[in-house]
Amino acid sequence: AVAVVNTVLTTAGLLFLQIPGVFFLTTLVLACSFIPVAGVFLSTLPMMFVALSEYGMSKALSVALMVLGVHFVEAYILNPQIYSSHLKLHPLFVLVVLYVSEHSFGIFGLLLAVPIAVYLLRFLKMPENDIESEQSKAAHTS
Repeated sequence: AVAVVNTVLTTAGLLFLQIPGVFFLTTLVLACSFIPVAGVFLSTLPMMFVALSEYGMSKALSVALMVLGVHFVEAYILNPQIYSSHLKLHPLFVLVVLYVSEHSFGIFGLLLAVPIAVYLLRFLKMPENDIESEQSKAAHTS
């Protein structure tokens, strides 16, 4: 879902900026959406190269800003919605966790924030009886 939204937003941005080769570039964006972290760079470089060669540095910088905008929408709007629906968390909580962890720990904070928050919430909500039963299950399986 996120890959399709990224592709649609990028398509709209490229059409707005009048960059040639939109079909090829957005197909590349869709394919690279499945490559964690490096996919953004792999898909952005050709777009910037086309913009630079056709229109110059200002258009290439416009493409970079458009890509940043698309990924801002993904990171701060789409991902919290997806996390909240799948993990039964409030979207605002997910947004705050992502924001604080990114500003505190950088990219690794973003990657680990939601799983750690979910673990801590589930651990803190687990009643005493459940903790004892989990420990006894662990003892029997060892």
